[in-house]
Amino acid sequence: MEWTKEQQKVIDFRGGNLLVSAAAGSGKTAVMIERIIRKVLDEKEHTGIDDIVVVTFTKAAAEEMKTRLSRAFEKELSANPDNRYLIRQISLVDSARICTIDSFCSYIVRNYYNAIGIDPSFRIADEGELNLMRADVMSDIIERHFADNDGAFEDFVEAFAGGKKLDRIYDIIIGLHRFAQSNPWPSEWINKCLRDYLVDEDEYENLPVVKDTIGYIKASLAECVQEYGEILDECCQPGGPNKYSPVIEEERERLQKAMEGNTLEELETALDIKYSRLPADKNTSEDARTYVKNIRDGIKKRIAALKDNYLTDVHRQYGDMAQCSHYVRTITSLTSEFTDAYQKAKAASNIVDFPDIEHYALDILVKRTDEGYEYTEIADELAAQYKEIYIDEYQDSNLVQELILKAVSRERFGNPDMFMVGDVKQSIYKFRMANPGLFIEKYHSYGKEGSHVCMELHKNFRSRKNVINSVNDVFYMAMKEEIGGIGYSREAALNYGLNAEGEADDTTDIYIADKDGFEGVETSDIYYNMAVNVVKRLMSENSNLRYRDIVILLRSDKKDAPGYAAALNAHNIPCVYSKTTGYFDSYEVSKVLDLLRVIDNPRQEIPLAGVMRSFFAAFTTEELAVIKGRKRRTQLYDCVIEYAGREDDTAARCRNLLDFIEHYRKISRVATINELISDIIYNSGYYEYAGTMTGGKLRKANLEMLVQKAREFEKTSYSGLFNFLRYIEKLRKYEVDYGEAQSESEEDDVVRIMSIHKSKGLEFPVVILGNSAKEYNLDDTKNDIIYDSEFGIGISDVDLKYRIKYDTAYRRMLSRRMKADDIGEELRILYVAMTRAVDKLIVLGVTSCDKRMEVWKRCSSSGRMGINYIMENRSYLDIIMPLAINSGSIGKFDVHVIDRDELSHTAVAPLIDRSVEIKRMITGLSDIENDGKDYEMMCKALDYVYPHNNVYSLRAKYSVSELKHKAMEESELLEAQITPPEKIKPVPEFIEKTENDGISRGNAYHKVFELLDYDHAQDIDAIRRQLDGWIDEGRISMEYAGLVNLRKYTDFLETDLGKRMKKAYDDNKLYREQPFTMEVSSSEIDPSYPEDEKVLIQGIIDAFFFEDDKVYIVDYKTDRVSSDVVLTERYGRQLSLYSEALSKITGMECGGCYIYSVHLNRAVII
Repeated sequence: MEWTKEQQKVIDFRGGNLLVSAAAGSGKTAVMIERIIRKVLDEKEHTGIDDIVVVTFTKAAAEEMKTRLSRAFEKELSANPDNRYLIRQISLVDSARICTIDSFCSYIVRNYYNAIGIDPSFRIADEGELNLMRADVMSDIIERHFADNDGAFEDFVEAFAGGKKLDRIYDIIIGLHRFAQSNPWPSEWINKCLRDYLVDEDEYENLPVVKDTIGYIKASLAECVQEYGEILDECCQPGGPNKYSPVIEEERERLQKAMEGNTLEELETALDIKYSRLPADKNTSEDARTYVKNIRDGIKKRIAALKDNYLTDVHRQYGDMAQCSHYVRTITSLTSEFTDAYQKAKAASNIVDFPDIEHYALDILVKRTDEGYEYTEIADELAAQYKEIYIDEYQDSNLVQELILKAVSRERFGNPDMFMVGDVKQSIYKFRMANPGLFIEKYHSYGKEGSHVCMELHKNFRSRKNVINSVNDVFYMAMKEEIGGIGYSREAALNYGLNAEGEADDTTDIYIADKDGFEGVETSDIYYNMAVNVVKRLMSENSNLRYRDIVILLRSDKKDAPGYAAALNAHNIPCVYSKTTGYFDSYEVSKVLDLLRVIDNPRQEIPLAGVMRSFFAAFTTEELAVIKGRKRRTQLYDCVIEYAGREDDTAARCRNLLDFIEHYRKISRVATINELISDIIYNSGYYEYAGTMTGGKLRKANLEMLVQKAREFEKTSYSGLFNFLRYIEKLRKYEVDYGEAQSESEEDDVVRIMSIHKSKGLEFPVVILGNSAKEYNLDDTKNDIIYDSEFGIGISDVDLKYRIKYDTAYRRMLSRRMKADDIGEELRILYVAMTRAVDKLIVLGVTSCDKRMEVWKRCSSSGRMGINYIMENRSYLDIIMPLAINSGSIGKFDVHVIDRDELSHTAVAPLIDRSVEIKRMITGLSDIENDGKDYEMMCKALDYVYPHNNVYSLRAKYSVSELKHKAMEESELLEAQITPPEKIKPVPEFIEKTENDGISRGNAYHKVFELLDYDHAQDIDAIRRQLDGWIDEGRISMEYAGLVNLRKYTDFLETDLGKRMKKAYDDNKLYREQPFTMEVSSSEIDPSYPEDEKVLIQGIIDAFFFEDDKVYIVDYKTDRVSSDVVLTERYGRQLSLYSEALSKITGMECGGCYIYSVHLNRAVII
């Protein structure tokens, strides 16, 4: 094989640590294997295959490497058959340390177990067993703390689990434990998380996440300055709004000055900007004015968001953080307690998990000291044994693995010998605690020569030129150091490596369905049928293309892969997807599990009904209805027993069922799980029955897998049917699903459907990227408690006395960093997807085209993709499209907007017309003759009248506003009697009239009441300055500002109620715009509804404050009324609900409810 110059340099490099940054398709595996072969075959090197360690990411990769090494040695041996050195190397390949990191750690632990005093006969537990054990340990801890009346624990549960959802507590503690295990010394990391919350105030800004946030703010400001420069250029263009230039220039200079700030306080002060109004410049291009205003407004909103999220008063930030410290102390204490108890439970059963293996290996090789750590004699012994350490997929290592491999390296003896290869742009395993920062640090610190060298392999030998150009176009713009830690430089970009002769001039095709034109059709169905169209077109246009050349890649294949498969199969397109989930829900397996549940406890209603309708009992639905009858409160099992006493055929079947259940209940007491399940499957005829069903081969394979899982369960530390069922439930809950058994070969001519993660390392002639407009899942960043392996814990504060939850600046800082890291990983996942394509890349998207196209055009025309754009536009399509429509892109993109007609011949049409089909079926009943039992039953069913029509319209949830409108309708007569006709002032025709002026006016007054700073509202001018600031910051619109009379607020502040609220504001006891949810009897909605039915009421309270250990409620109203009575009638019920809700939430008596009438300038006591 002929190697490139760059590849040859990697192969030949000696005498130091080497980091190889290998782009997708650059042949990194072949280069690494060639380097090992040459090292081993060069007898002058004195490096045998047993003198090296090769760590691979998967077992399959390790086996492939051993196979390729054996072939290379055997080839050499055929030319030198008497070479005893080669013979020895071939014999050593199978036992060589070419393995995964878990296998290497296991080798160390099993050979040096005596150094840490563990039993060498340990067993690596499977995930189902570990889930059971974690649940049992956590349950014991929770019960013990409740029994001890632990106040801190009970407060924590009340604050973050609502006192009921204890699963949430389990998830919080297990989550923190998992993060801790990715650190070399977990207990120290947990303690550090707590110490961060106990620092002195003057150390607050030195916390890592705060320093990181300051860096982010300054980077955001730099981007804003750049955008100001762009719109300043626009102002200076011919026809541009040149009069805007002085204002724009002044604001840009302020931001440039603000960038000099190095602390939160300095930045807060510098960004206290009062924006000037843009002067009128109507003689210029309206498009140019709009463009400049839109960009400027966007900058102002970004600055306002930075201030609101991170630049609130630093003293208050620290106070909020300190206030949360008692919760963090409880979390860390519980996590440490869980970790200790969990380790003891595993030790008692002599089992370990993979993190245990890594930490045991680390303990054998490294000892913690006050100064840091030192290596053990065993580490020195292994370092002397191994002459070189190879690490494949280095970007997916973590810090524990890094320390282990450094411990067996000779680097500390002056002989650096580590070969690390990978591509940080393909680091997509954050959920496995991979730390790409290790790769990034070396990438930046290693030089071009010396003992620590970084080399690039950037030629791609996989993909055609347009695929490479398209990838480069997208990631030059999108991949940034500020998001994910790595930029896309010329050195990191893909270079074309194939022979270009005869290559077709192809395009990257993007198909976008305009969602607005597919009303009534599910987005997923549109995607499925777009895929059908694309595959059909590909196959019709290229006679050499096979189905197996095509892959459909999805961010996650759990939900949508079956839908794509069904659509393709419906159009006779063969396809296959890896069923990673659905095994436990497959019919044949679920019925066996139902039977096992009934054998364990026959009084389980749903499993028993499932068994009765299955092969095992074969009752009809009519028989079930007869057996159950009208006995709503009688358990189904008792109904079966009772009915078994009769003398008809159904009764005989009931007796058979009871005997069948009792038979297996007796067996379950003495048989193993494997024996019990095997008996049920093979001796009842069920196995043969499953084989006769559609897909019988697969169904039988699924049943065989269940038997195998039963055997595996018997190897665990648990036993018995009850624990087996718990084992299965834990697997289902935590999505440790095995997927259905596979019956297709990889060589079958079928379209593949798979997740992007599974496609890593593979290549396909045609790649179709599905679901590209689906937003990234960033839910983890929104939780009340969040974790980061580098920055620790972020937490919201919960005031249990007043039942109010506050977000904290520290949690928002951590959330922002997590979001940036998550989006960075999403970009790397997109990179992996796009680089799987050899000949053709196709993207499918479903979105609202008009709305999104404006966003894409704005980004495209700027010629860059800023941090803010990437953070706010969170889908693969949003990343690709600005480049696809940019005329300056090197790659060739072809964008097709799909309308409804273009998909009409696929399955979308039947989906759209399903309602028409149902109507046709109903109409067809008229063709049935008017006799016979069937016709009578159908007529009876169609004529049926639901007996509880009075609650037909009862909903599960109501808003307070709906109840308010209902009360207003009921009081219309009263209002007409006591309110004189309002004089209508004539409105000039040139003033636009709108139906919602009253609503807009009310919303505007409410918004000002919500934002009002009582400390700076001494007169109208002070309030006006506040209003101008809100407009500039984008917190209130110009339209709303024009609807309010500021005199109304000074009048309000002069009232007794206004003065009391001002005092509450000063004492931090005033709360505004607070949402609530409360359960009430439905009869409170309408007396005709039953009293025992419960519904939820939700609403938002305008304001409430605490005074003398009571809570007082305030509701602002702008109704034009002349009497207090109207307001009382309209809103009395609403205020009553507010009072009831707040009393329940705060546990305090409501001292009074007030309506403040803006029109009447006074408070009305309810």
